[in-house]
Amino acid sequence: MRAEKPELLDNAITYIEAHLTDRITLADVAHYLYVSESTVSQTFRQKMGISFHRCVTQQRLIVA
Repeated sequence: MRAEKPELLDNAITYIEAHLTDRITLADVAHYLYVSESTVSQTFRQKMGISFHRCVTQQRLIVA
């Protein structure tokens, strides 16, 4: 597996924050970042210790 770009997680979170009122899927974020869904999912688990979907839910709860 190629090395992850350091800004991948930051860009994913920025996308999530910008689209909190929309339906956000792992595929949407992967497409936006030009990486695979697996890469996004693994990055969240490795760097944040939570799943992508849990991160989306937490961001929505913070805003609510």
